[in-house]
Amino acid sequence: MVKQEYIDQLVGVQGYQVIALHFGEGTESGGKELVIELTKAKGGFLCHCGREFDSYYDCSWRMVRDLPYGPYKRSWLAFPQFRVDCPECGVVTEKLAFCEPRLTYTKRLAAEVALSCREIRSLKAVAGEYALDWKTVKEIDKQALEEELPT
Repeated sequence: MVKQEYIDQLVGVQGYQVIALHFGEGTESGGKELVIELTKAKGGFLCHCGREFDSYYDCSWRMVRDLPYGPYKRSWLAFPQFRVDCPECGVVTEKLAFCEPRLTYTKRLAAEVALSCREIRSLKAVAGEYALDWKTVKEIDKQALEEELPT
């Protein structure tokens, strides 16, 4: 059996460890799908203002799209997302290094999609490669272009 630390390194989400892998066939797409279930590896919950807390207010499960893994074009990270009760900010969702609030994909997937768009390929082709909607690809590309422009 593969060591847990190797699986954690392969997935590469800092502060989280893999607790389960769910392999299956996609009902909509017909392709192979992978759901990687994560749990927080260490304590400490980070507020957007920079404060760190030992306890949390509440928790809910969240799923975000991640990079493809081998034959699994559609891969998801499922993890508990915590909210903290910050004296400065109030009750807010914790800050995560690997994904933005309210987005349904990871930062590394967004970076890969943006890089693919730079190769002068159509949005439709990039969307097909990553099994994303073309509107999502367009939004990722637009955001990457805005970040590149000097202010």
